Amino acid sequence: MDLVIDIGNSTIKFGLFSTRTLLSVFEINTNNGLKLEDFSSLFHKNIYEKNYKSREITRAICSSVVPEMNFLIKAVIRQYFDIETWFLQSDILSDIKINCKPEKNVGADRIAAATGAASIMPGKNLIVVDMGTVTAIDAVIAGKEFAGGTIIPGLSLSAQALASGTAKLPSIKIERPAKVYGTTTGEAILSGIYYGQAGAIKEICRMFQKEIFNKKKSYIIATGGIANLFEGTELFDVFIPELVLIGLQKILEQNI
Repeated sequence: MDLVIDIGNSTIKFGLFSTRTLLSVFEINTNNGLKLEDFSSLFHKNIYEKNYKSREITRAICSSVVPEMNFLIKAVIRQYFDIETWFLQSDILSDIKINCKPEKNVGADRIAAATGAASIMPGKNLIVVDMGTVTAIDAVIAGKEFAGGTIIPGLSLSAQALASGTAKLPSIKIERPAKVYGTTTGEAILSGIYYGQAGAIKEICRMFQKEIFNKKKSYIIATGGIANLFEGTELFDVFIPELVLIGLQKILEQNI
């Protein structure tokens, strides 16, 4: 059984795979100040609630955008399963060529999401939209070449910037607005960042279609913790919540 881990800025997501089948997913909030014993306790609670035994998990892979959390992950996985965690780097064995310089600066989560998308829709031109703390929009040519992409602030980050960078604008709860305009300041902020995000994604995908794919058909795949707020908006062709985990498991198979 494989344990795959995606350390994001807001959450750490864990997935358990058996013969390429995703059996279970759980999350722990990312907290740079968390001590090893506290993190270990949270991990223990989640993993053993699933009734899995330590000897069943024999491989572990992790993508991380929060290096400060890597030690905790390594220590806990070693403690519970007596195995080492392999951290995804850009110099991986993969079916996807990374066409970026330097390769090492491409986020591991972006590589994993692109790999997952290509494994699900092989040979297709793909645009992968990963919506979390930030929104990464990446292009994969014919399922084989990571052409690059764009990174913009996510909804929560945009809302935080408005609240912290102004004297009077309030903090808001991130959700799908009822309408495009707001009759209160909070509603106006919510509709602005929500539809601003939707407009940015739509325009970036349109430009990708023109500049990268030469107007050939491409498929837009959405993933990430915020993407579900945009379901039914026709921004995406398909929504795959666990795309990064799927990509990590594929990479694990190819490398270990």
